[in-house]
Amino acid sequence: MLLFALASDCRAQSQLAIDDEQCEQNVASHPDAALPHCTALVESRQLSQDNHALAFILRGSAYRNMGDYNRAIQDFNAAIRIKPEIANAYNNRGIAYDYSGQYDRAIQDYDQAIRLQPNYPDAFNNRGLVYQEKGEYDQALQDFDQAIRLKPDYAEAIASRASTYVSKGEYDRAIEECNRAIKLEPNFAGDFNDRAIAYLGKRDYQRALQDLDHAVQLSPQDPHVLATRGITHFYRGEFRAAANDLMLALRLAPTEPSTAVWLYLAEVRSGENAGDALRKSSPRLKTIWPEPAARFYLGGLKPVDFLALSKSTDANKGRKQRCQAYFFLGEATLIHGDQTEARKMFQESVATRVLDSYEYMGAMTELDRIATHQGKPQ
Repeated sequence: MLLFALASDCRAQSQLAIDDEQCEQNVASHPDAALPHCTALVESRQLSQDNHALAFILRGSAYRNMGDYNRAIQDFNAAIRIKPEIANAYNNRGIAYDYSGQYDRAIQDYDQAIRLQPNYPDAFNNRGLVYQEKGEYDQALQDFDQAIRLKPDYAEAIASRASTYVSKGEYDRAIEECNRAIKLEPNFAGDFNDRAIAYLGKRDYQRALQDLDHAVQLSPQDPHVLATRGITHFYRGEFRAAANDLMLALRLAPTEPSTAVWLYLAEVRSGENAGDALRKSSPRLKTIWPEPAARFYLGGLKPVDFLALSKSTDANKGRKQRCQAYFFLGEATLIHGDQTEARKMFQESVATRVLDSYEYMGAMTELDRIATHQGKPQ
């Protein structure tokens, strides 16, 4: 807790302590509940200069965790104006810039945080995550390595390094890193999910499912873990099981477009009329990629227009979206019985070499299925 230099008025002192506690306790898990208490701290005239800056950082973090990145950045700016040498403010503003897709500005803030505090493992880890988003994997690994040197039991940085190895297609090294992270935090579902993704890269679907089953036991309401398990069932051709997991994942996170699209595919492949369900869920979806895939499957976009929407001024982002678009196009042609055209689309998806993408892995799986089907005697 901040434990400010409180006013002599006992009632004011008590309320300030309550606002402090409620702001800090809820800023990560329930930012909407934290926000009014953080605002009370920001607007209080009883804080020291240092604590006033910290109050802005807390409220900025609440805004960021609610997805309001512009207001978050404004609060981090205010903290920096009050106390320009506070590395924490630059680190937090960097996260907001990262989440809003402003990767270069995020890196600038992490650079400044590290200049102010050279032994700041969080800033190195966060900068590494941005380099990973930009596809600069070797630079990302250097930052994760440094974060771990500074904090050897830093499970998050170890998991970040594992994720980067998956992006590079070094799945065995990723599994080794996930094993290290799991030893440090054996009850964290995310580490088992990450190891499952590495196994998916190796096409070891059985080992992946074992990890995902355990992850679901640890965190049964985690939509990301449920979606990963659903997609794994899809790879195995277990389309009804895939739909069950993806349906629950979408119920828990109803605005997630990727889950809605994968659920549609699982239901179609299991022989159901999935169009009505996708049509009902579409208005709730965030209008971010791959939301256009939902419109494409509902007939609102022609294939050429859908593919055009996958383009981006960010080369790495465009490559990832192109990988996904070709996979979704391939699924559409496969559903309509055109295996020849589907194979071409899946080959285009694989050619992007986005090795950590569910759609890349899905395209590889579908190519195997097509080859197996065509190899059967007539």
